[in-house]
Amino acid sequence: MTAVVGILNKRAVAIAADSASTSSTGKIFNKANKIFSLSKKHPVGIMIHNNDSFMETPWDVIIKMYRVKLGANTFNSLDEYKDDFLNFLRSQNFFSDTAHQSLELNRFFYGISSSEYRLTVEEVGTSDHVVFLNTYKKKIQNRINIFSARTEFLPDFIGYTKVDFDTFTAPSIKEVFDATFKPHGIAIDQETELLLKEVFYRQLIVKEFSTLVYTGIVFTGFGETEIFPSLIPIQIYFAFDNKLRYFVNTDSINKIDHLNSSAIATFAQADVMLTILTGIAPDLQDTYNLNFNKLLSQYDQILTNIYPNTDKSDLLLALNKVDKAIISDSIISSMNKVIQEKYVNPLYQAVAGLSIEDLSEMAESLIYLTYLQRRITNAEESVGGPVDVAVLSKGDGFVWIKRKQYFKDELNSQFF
Repeated sequence: MTAVVGILNKRAVAIAADSASTSSTGKIFNKANKIFSLSKKHPVGIMIHNNDSFMETPWDVIIKMYRVKLGANTFNSLDEYKDDFLNFLRSQNFFSDTAHQSLELNRFFYGISSSEYRLTVEEVGTSDHVVFLNTYKKKIQNRINIFSARTEFLPDFIGYTKVDFDTFTAPSIKEVFDATFKPHGIAIDQETELLLKEVFYRQLIVKEFSTLVYTGIVFTGFGETEIFPSLIPIQIYFAFDNKLRYFVNTDSINKIDHLNSSAIATFAQADVMLTILTGIAPDLQDTYNLNFNKLLSQYDQILTNIYPNTDKSDLLLALNKVDKAIISDSIISSMNKVIQEKYVNPLYQAVAGLSIEDLSEMAESLIYLTYLQRRITNAEESVGGPVDVAVLSKGDGFVWIKRKQYFKDELNSQFF
């Protein structure tokens, strides 16, 4: 796991990241690099979080190869740097062959089929295969309905038809069916197979914030013609059939301009940082909202107990006419307004006037406090190690403030 942050104002953008990474065995290492200069000559950088590799190729290898390819070339906007980087992935055949692309795709499919399998087992068990399959098919159909209603397709999959999908997946998709059902002695019918293929296709082509393994890549800095910095985060999953499964997280794009003079963007394990920025821990705020809604749901019974001699049917009828959702939304909206006015807005106003040095100190402090919270509590120490810090400004470019190195400077003068 990890924690990364970008803080922007009209002077510069400061970025910081911890060094913790978790292996497939659960062991935590504290030497990971998550900040990279995208260009040796221009103020453009990248931060990565979550998965540290793409199609089994480490991201640091990919990024450094792209840096060589980019050379002295420039683009007018940060968005164009992002697009050129994605085109580089495509030009390298996504650093994988067709067989490996099919393997990644099957992992995606198996995640869908096996999760619905577990839910069905919890609900009806597997002793009666007919009941099990009927329940399983209903769950798959519900999922199909959800994703069929979504119209925001992933960029590379606009126009990608079901026929295209079936053609590419036909040789290997049976492996997913066998891996899901065969170990449990369950034989699925043709209807179940068709439903699964449909949900695989539907869920594959639409934008989705999922819990599947992905890499968050955050582009930040300045294009040639941009006076102020910006920050563009994307999520990348895998590639197959010459297409990249990714999307731009438009809700988290930050661009500084004359009207928007500061921004703070947190990623991955952001709970401690958000507590500092908003004045309340996110899980505590969720608990407040949940408990208030529970109280509202119990309110009818509380009133009927207060007035035991009243005709309860008339009282309950009157109470049922009260729209509790409006009350709940009003309270939550009022709380959010206080948070915005008392905590968020003053902080952002302060960030707008920070010097470059102060920006870097703030970015480092947010990461360090996240590490400290994990360190002194019983939480897993999934944020840790040295904090890398860099600042990007229009005049000075990409400048390291703090950076760990795996070699000694005096033995490698060629790097300096």
